[in-house]
Amino acid sequence: MVRQFIGLGIGLTPSGDDYLVGLMAFLLLKHHPAQCLHPFFEQGIRHAKEATTKVSAITLEKAVNRHYRENLLQLLHILATANTNDAKPYSQLQKILDIGSSSGSDMLLGIRDALYLTLYFGEKYVD
Repeated sequence: MVRQFIGLGIGLTPSGDDYLVGLMAFLLLKHHPAQCLHPFFEQGIRHAKEATTKVSAITLEKAVNRHYRENLLQLLHILATANTNDAKPYSQLQKILDIGSSSGSDMLLGIRDALYLTLYFGEKYVD
């Protein structure tokens, strides 16, 4: 399924790739029950990276190795610690929305879906 997302859309980093970055960013957190999917993501990216742009292939490779933009890391920290009284999530969301033409919103959609999956897997295990 990872292969079907890679290269989907237009732009320097297609929407499907940005979505995968957001999805992996949360699902591959240390101690997340879904981190066992890491080989699945890695294999899908390795086999399909020719289907996307060079910039996006590099971004996907970095993401599967848990290397992200600083503003994405900050949002992940806020979400993982679940401090609902903190006003920072809104400013972090805006910083991510400002990435590219639609890249930020596509990443946030991936994170949103990862959060839904996290509820299914059991969020108490996420570190």
